Amino acid sequence: MKKLFVAILAFCFLPLLAFSQELRYNYKTGGITRVSTEYEFVQTGEGDQHPLWMRLEYVKFKDGSVSYVLYLNFEEKKAVNIPKGVRIAVTPSDGGKIINADQMYVQKGNKHAFTSGKGRVYWNRAQYMFDAPDMQRMVKGVKALDVITGWNAEDYLQIQYSSNQLGKVLASHYNAVNAAASSAVAIAASGILDYDSKPTALTIKAKPNVATGGTFKYNVAVTYLYYKGTNTEDVELEFQIGTEKEYRIHLSTPVVFELGGGEKLVLEQAREDISRVVVYPTLAQVRKMMAKGVRGVTYTTSEGAFTDTFSGASYTEALSKGYQTVMSVAER
Repeated sequence: MKKLFVAILAFCFLPLLAFSQELRYNYKTGGITRVSTEYEFVQTGEGDQHPLWMRLEYVKFKDGSVSYVLYLNFEEKKAVNIPKGVRIAVTPSDGGKIINADQMYVQKGNKHAFTSGKGRVYWNRAQYMFDAPDMQRMVKGVKALDVITGWNAEDYLQIQYSSNQLGKVLASHYNAVNAAASSAVAIAASGILDYDSKPTALTIKAKPNVATGGTFKYNVAVTYLYYKGTNTEDVELEFQIGTEKEYRIHLSTPVVFELGGGEKLVLEQAREDISRVVVYPTLAQVRKMMAKGVRGVTYTTSEGAFTDTFSGASYTEALSKGYQTVMSVAER
């Protein structure tokens, strides 16, 4: 049977619509399960000091124990590489003992600035692991963070939360990762085809996964793009038609995805090509594809429109495995 080769980046096969909090990844490999939310901006403490973005990762180890990794990206005008091993002190709202954790993140290469609504800024990154009892206290409320950012006395941030701004966001993320952990997608530890980090961009490609359509089998491969100068992510969908006969795909011709429930997502061919469909959906569009499932695809060749359909979850599962694989090594 002829094969139609497809390269697609997609957001995830998880039941995303079940959670108000978006999930960045949800996979298991080597006996370890990892589930993470997407980054969310947290309203700053008193005086609008030290705005930050956060996400939360659930980690279940082989022995069944569970820990949580808190990712904090402090949005600052000055670049700071927060050293591994310095501490954070979390003051919970319950009036009990302060919770401490060591910084785990190691900066790889030069830190890149990006443009935001506040001009040129940096994300000064930090990661901290907490055990389950400590995280359960934190999601009930956080009064303050005391963050050591270096080895000098002045390398220090203190952030007060008068209205539990951080605790409220943390609770939402905590509920989402715990609810999603049972549906983690199994991926191979050696699933990366290519990892290319340049000064301006990061490209990650996963090895293809097979999906079966009504007419063709498909090798579904995932490509992830991160633009360091703007701190943005992108996706590319490529369909390489595996046939001896050449079909010209004209620029700006429609490519239509049929989703679950009969909804259609219409994109445009991004370039003139032979037997290759190339489209660029937004992240929101890709999330919708994965949440609702892809039931069919139609594209227009020089000889007319071609439609293929997919039964069951074969195509969606293949996309999900590729997506989870690239996201397992994406650093953002």
